[in-house]
Amino acid sequence: MNPKELHVGEVAFVGEQDGPPERELKTELVTRLGEAGAGYLAKVQYTSGEQSVALCLASTPEAAQADLAKEIGEVFHRMFGASSHLDILFLRPDQERQVAQVCTPFYRRTVS
Repeated sequence: MNPKELHVGEVAFVGEQDGPPERELKTELVTRLGEAGAGYLAKVQYTSGEQSVALCLASTPEAAQADLAKEIGEVFHRMFGASSHLDILFLRPDQERQVAQVCTPFYRRTVS
């Protein structure tokens, strides 16, 4: 399954999405987020009024985004089925500051 790129306008970060299935997903994703600076699983609201759950990734090199989105989609569909979807947002710095106000990152890249 190939991810679809959508431009959704502004996003409001509502809070953290957390529970047993979400923690299992986060555990599966941690090993795949090496090029991302941080990862958040957040409840979001788009300008259309639609609410969703989004995997929000900060400081991800643009060249790695498409491959990473595809890999995350494969993990998500294996765990939750093809009829479920997960939005993936590659955050601008201002958006990372906004999501960090309502969410704790489940992943943060360490620089050695």
